Amino acid sequence: MEFAALLDTVGASRAAGRVMTAARAIQNFRGFRGVWRGPSGHHEQALRAALGRLGVASTSFEAIGPGGLCAERDVLFVDSDVLFDPAPAAEPGHLLLPVPVIGVVGVEAPSRLKALSDIGATAFLHKPIHPATVYSALFLAVNNHARFARLEAQIEEHNRRRAGRRYVIRAVATLMQQSAMSDEQAYAHLRRESMRRRVGIEELARSLCDDPSALSMERQAHDASRNQAASHRRAGGEPHRPLDEARRARGPAGRMRSC
Repeated sequence: MEFAALLDTVGASRAAGRVMTAARAIQNFRGFRGVWRGPSGHHEQALRAALGRLGVASTSFEAIGPGGLCAERDVLFVDSDVLFDPAPAAEPGHLLLPVPVIGVVGVEAPSRLKALSDIGATAFLHKPIHPATVYSALFLAVNNHARFARLEAQIEEHNRRRAGRRYVIRAVATLMQQSAMSDEQAYAHLRRESMRRRVGIEELARSLCDDPSALSMERQAHDASRNQAASHRRAGGEPHRPLDEARRARGPAGRMRSC
């Protein structure tokens, strides 16, 4: 059906708009908090000192616990030489930890690098930690994590809209059958109604399909609106068009009719 192509066009335009709208990169990390996950020692002390010069607070993972991570301000530094199970700190149903992760690498063994990659590390620091490299790691980790989170949200939204498309098709087909609309008219009617109610068109279509009486009311409202427009035209409610009257006054040959 033609309205299926129309759905694809609308979805593609919205997706393109989201992709073209690039978020501004975070450059100032004052107010953030670095969370160290590893053994206490000179590596942690060097990291705390470097973070302090950037205006970033610091604490340890053991001090706050898995449930103490704050998605709005925390950055997790994970020592690759220590095993770390991210499951207690991860949100249910999400692949990423709720905070950016920076891997602190001592031995560049593939297995340890893979373990950091599996928990979502988006930047790395080498041991011994040099203060000049901490800002670059923070910039990459925070902004890459935000970008991946936006992509994950877009995928979830796409899947939600894709699941709701079958309800849109059912609602359009029913309106076409009951109200003698074309597919474009039925879809345009659903869009106008969804905008009026300030809900998504998929949500509106699903509610109409779940409640047949509501769909019948939509059909009646459309018929009433069409009948009102027809009555308005019959009552002479169309706007005055002098040009049309002048054309009617002229004969078939294009000359003015005599009075």
